[in-house]
Amino acid sequence: MQNHSAPSLGTHLFLRPDSPCVKPDYWWVYQGDPAYFEFLLPCLLDLVHQAMLKLAPVTVACGGIAEGGVAFNRRFIMRDGWVQSQPVGDDLCQVLCPEGPADPEVGVAGFRDWEGRLVAAVLHHTGHPVSLFGTNTVTASWPGAWVREFRELVDHRCIVMVVNGCCGNINVFNTIEPDEPRDDATIGRRLSRAGAKVLGKLNFEASTVVDFRARRLELSFGSISAQIGTEGMARARALLKREPEARWATGSRTALDIEWLFAAAILDLDRRLQPGSTYS
Repeated sequence: MQNHSAPSLGTHLFLRPDSPCVKPDYWWVYQGDPAYFEFLLPCLLDLVHQAMLKLAPVTVACGGIAEGGVAFNRRFIMRDGWVQSQPVGDDLCQVLCPEGPADPEVGVAGFRDWEGRLVAAVLHHTGHPVSLFGTNTVTASWPGAWVREFRELVDHRCIVMVVNGCCGNINVFNTIEPDEPRDDATIGRRLSRAGAKVLGKLNFEASTVVDFRARRLELSFGSISAQIGTEGMARARALLKREPEARWATGSRTALDIEWLFAAAILDLDRRLQPGSTYS
């Protein structure tokens, strides 16, 4: 699961440790906190150990339902042919249509023991957990709220996990209706109601066989310079030439200025993503 409001694991997409734009002193710009890794690894190993101790036979069933009011594509094709992310205010008058789709499915996979109790569930809905993005708050966001609501619905002992899908440009903030309540609790309740409808229709069978498929997709990276444009690339180069040292956000020594960071990221991506390179 991806979460913009929790410490990251590994390096980030935009910058790498070998970036010429960022000094080693600013390691926190291109990777998570090593101290968090040291804390997290024993926790993960303990979870695996606990799970192995609790292995038990179960019956499995899964299903889904469409819920179109939670997540939305944040990118729009404008009337001048350009694409804009999360237009607001007067820019909404220039919106032609969403650039792409959103996935409306609320998926539920349930696991019941021989006594008929739902002992575990995997829930799925595609969307970014960004309710408190831009703050210094660590939160499970709407997936955490959904887990809490779902457990109250079925059994507080049920082990529930949320998978938030291929959420590249799918956001729970509705740009078209910005005044709609989008807090975690509201989203959690809405998804839980949808999940309850799915749960009521699941058909658990003792003969269920769990299978899986795996396929590796190699996706060609687009050209950063083509996306940003000649003027945008020139501005990024000029900014880094004028200010090679990382620029702090105004009044802060805890965050870098977003304009400087984006310029560094653009040039670093352009350096690394050569024609023909793929992501898989």
